[in-house]
Amino acid sequence: MRDSKFQELIGSIDNLTPSQRQRLLDKIGNMEHEQGETRLLERADGSLPQCPHCGTSDPVRWGQSQGVQRFRCRKCGRTFNLLTGTPLARLRYKERWREFAEAMREGKSIRKSAELSGIHRNTSFRWQHRFLNVPARPK
Repeated sequence: MRDSKFQELIGSIDNLTPSQRQRLLDKIGNMEHEQGETRLLERADGSLPQCPHCGTSDPVRWGQSQGVQRFRCRKCGRTFNLLTGTPLARLRYKERWREFAEAMREGKSIRKSAELSGIHRNTSFRWQHRFLNVPARPK
């Protein structure tokens, strides 16, 4: 966004009604929550990951998929992300993982965990088994 448009946007906030301001805050909060979930997947030091296919550590950034950074290995040419080769690979609804994991940690049933995180009970069953495999793996 251009700086002039941004300044115009900032100036128009003063003219919003209280309900419009609340809607704006809710929208910004939802955006930050969704981005926060994918930030948890990134490395804290910003270093590039090792290729899970050939083991070399010379990837290049290769776009994004579903909000997660993808990489392409220069040696083998295959693409991957930080979840490739883990039990969490190819799982959808990343924004709901945290609520589900919290419900599991509290010892909730599969149905109650599904209800609290907004997923189907069959998805909850599959996720439970995948999530329980995470600590057993080196990643």
